[in-house]
Amino acid sequence: MKKFVVLLLAVAMVFSLCSCQSGPSAEEINAAYEVIDNLDIVYTNHKNANEDVITANAVSASSGCATRMTSLTSQLKHMTHEEFVEALASIVALMAEEQGNNDPGAIYEWCVSMDDPSDMFYIFNEAYVPKACGMAIQGHASALSGTDEILEEAGSKLDKFKTEYPDSEMIPALETYYEAVAAYSEYCTSAFVITDTVSLEIGVLESSCELARESVINFTA
Repeated sequence: MKKFVVLLLAVAMVFSLCSCQSGPSAEEINAAYEVIDNLDIVYTNHKNANEDVITANAVSASSGCATRMTSLTSQLKHMTHEEFVEALASIVALMAEEQGNNDPGAIYEWCVSMDDPSDMFYIFNEAYVPKACGMAIQGHASALSGTDEILEEAGSKLDKFKTEYPDSEMIPALETYYEAVAAYSEYCTSAFVITDTVSLEIGVLESSCELARESVINFTA
């Protein structure tokens, strides 16, 4: 009898060890990827926007108010001409509202209906044009394209994951990736002029995001 009990205990331990070594279930991994996929979108959108900001800063700084819209947008890799025009018009409307204009919508419509959208640049001080371009691109990346909502959705999915899998070993890694992307998103939202210092900070934040993502993916390998 004692030998039988010992044998049962040994079998139980083997099954327990196998269970521990098997890693997260398919359902748990799928739920984790719902969070990861959203964070990947947020990270990629901001990374692409930063590349376009650098281009727009350089183009507009060289010409100031005389910057030709089509010349600038033809060099952007991740925004269309129409998206940039609409985003810059949103910046003009926002500035008008901050200065007391009660109909920013009319200002926006006036800007997007210009025969030559390049005329919008003359609304700004010449030295401000590169910043205005950066504001337009970052505004599109964060608010206009829905990136902010996708980040919020990732947070909700992470909370759901923690509720459904409270003992998951993936939780710390998912939380770290979420926090890294959230910090990156917050910084990029105001990176209107990307100087060497800003570029260095962006590089540090990107490294944090990539390391955090790799840590999560290791659980699913």
